[in-house]
Amino acid sequence: MPATEALTHGVYLVGVDAEGVRNLMTAAWVTQISSNALLLAVGRTHYTAELIRRCGHFSLSVLTGEHREIARRCGTVSGRRENKLAGLPLGSSADGDPVLDGAAAHFSCRVIETAEVLDHVLFCGEIVSSTHFGGTPMQYHPGDFF
Repeated sequence: MPATEALTHGVYLVGVDAEGVRNLMTAAWVTQISSNALLLAVGRTHYTAELIRRCGHFSLSVLTGEHREIARRCGTVSGRRENKLAGLPLGSSADGDPVLDGAAAHFSCRVIETAEVLDHVLFCGEIVSSTHFGGTPMQYHPGDFF
């Protein structure tokens, strides 16, 4: 087991609406970098990276333990081939990006910097709005998803 699997992460849904093309992606590589900014890492070839680059904004829904199946679905199915939003209880962020109803919190972010690092794109997002609803955030454990 690689030592990186000992690092702790939450589990999130990244939402994006790029000119009417909506998608959700499960992410664990998100961190707060200031009181009003988040850093999100997305695989360079992922559909979500393409859409965020196109529109310049994204949402983040902080998942709770009851969202495990949604996290699995949005983390294993490509939005290029299937509409992962179908049947999910969704709202919209300030920019129209999908957010999951019932999440512990929602964030709406505007991309202010991007960087390509190895096989990922880092999106630095300024938090333009956020709401905390409560609940215990889900923790990422690789065995739960892969």
